[in-house]
Amino acid sequence: MDNAVQGRRRRLAKRRTAGRTGNIQPYPSGHVGNGMSTAMITTTDLAAHRPHTRAAPFRSLLLAALPMLAAVVLSACDEAVSSVPSEAAPKPALTVSLITPQQQEWTERLHASGNIQPWQLVSIGAEISGVRVVEVPVKEGDSVRKGQLLARLDDASVTVELNLQRAVLAEAEANLAQAQLSLERARKLDVSRAISLQDLLQYETAAKTGAAKVAIAQAQVKALELRKRYTRIVAPDDGVIAISSARVGALSEAEGDLFKLIRKGRVEWRAELRPEQQAKLQPGQGVELRDPLGNVVHGSVRQIAPTADLESRISLVYVDVEPSTVIKPGVLVTGDFLVDRRSATTIPRAALVMRDGFNYVMKVDGSDIVKPTKVTVGGRRGNDVELLGGLGPDDRIVASGGAFLDEGDKVRVVQQPGADQPLAATDRP
Repeated sequence: MDNAVQGRRRRLAKRRTAGRTGNIQPYPSGHVGNGMSTAMITTTDLAAHRPHTRAAPFRSLLLAALPMLAAVVLSACDEAVSSVPSEAAPKPALTVSLITPQQQEWTERLHASGNIQPWQLVSIGAEISGVRVVEVPVKEGDSVRKGQLLARLDDASVTVELNLQRAVLAEAEANLAQAQLSLERARKLDVSRAISLQDLLQYETAAKTGAAKVAIAQAQVKALELRKRYTRIVAPDDGVIAISSARVGALSEAEGDLFKLIRKGRVEWRAELRPEQQAKLQPGQGVELRDPLGNVVHGSVRQIAPTADLESRISLVYVDVEPSTVIKPGVLVTGDFLVDRRSATTIPRAALVMRDGFNYVMKVDGSDIVKPTKVTVGGRRGNDVELLGGLGPDDRIVASGGAFLDEGDKVRVVQQPGADQPLAATDRP
């Protein structure tokens, strides 16, 4: 009996173990009658294996859904990646117009500065002293003609002296006439020996003395006439009154200047140049000056100074300047000597960008990518700059607005290079 019970227990344990692995086998029919119902055994086994039977379908569904879940995740990743801008295709930074270097006739210019001075400054003063000024009909800046009255001095006293001296002259002339008549009679008497030699000599001396007195009186009259003429101060030549110190009521001084006259109204530019610069110049070369209002005034080289200043090593070049109401003596102006004409490569000044003390242009390649390029420039004329090196004849550069660009920027081109095309303003997209 005990052996049978132990056997059943071992068989029951084996079935339970097999049930946990998913293999549920019914008890043999011969064992039912040993005091255990089939229903009770089946319920117990199913209760022991219920969790495993529910987990198996869930795992199957999970394995079937994994490919779909992976596809959804990959699609989301693709959208996230596509939303990030690609570094290989940058967004355009600016809308620009492009140009290429141009060839044009270029005038070599020598830049200099200097003062405007009168061509000839004539000093005009009184020839007599101590005479009061009674009239000054001109003022500074007036244009005058040769012989025109500038100032008049009081001539009343000179007129009185002149009239008195003319009377003295008339008396001397009368005495001379009487002496000459007496001498003539004495010479006739001397022919007949009716007069002594001593008396004849006296008549001759009286005539000579009378002639001398007449000469003295005439000289004095001329001196007074000249003195009276000096009471009228007139312009020695055509010109412009630069300085006037004459005042009505003041006493004249022979050592001072009453007026300074710019002769012919001509002014000159005295440009300051170094010797190596002067070597490029010669008389007759054209010059362009800019007056304080920015207007161009033309001139020509008249003379080059033969010496230079010992300290500054600067010498002067004298340039005749066209008449101008703005360019006046004493004004400091700048100008350009037109030295030579030649063909030159130029770019607009707006295309230059100054960085770290150097000149750059923004060159654009075939992919519209910017590359800053250092260039060497020469002279400047208006809005153009002479290009000495750094670019090829077909290189495309940004016409203006290059200061907003950096290396590697992509630009949007709205105008292709062309010789005579107007420059378009750059703007942000």
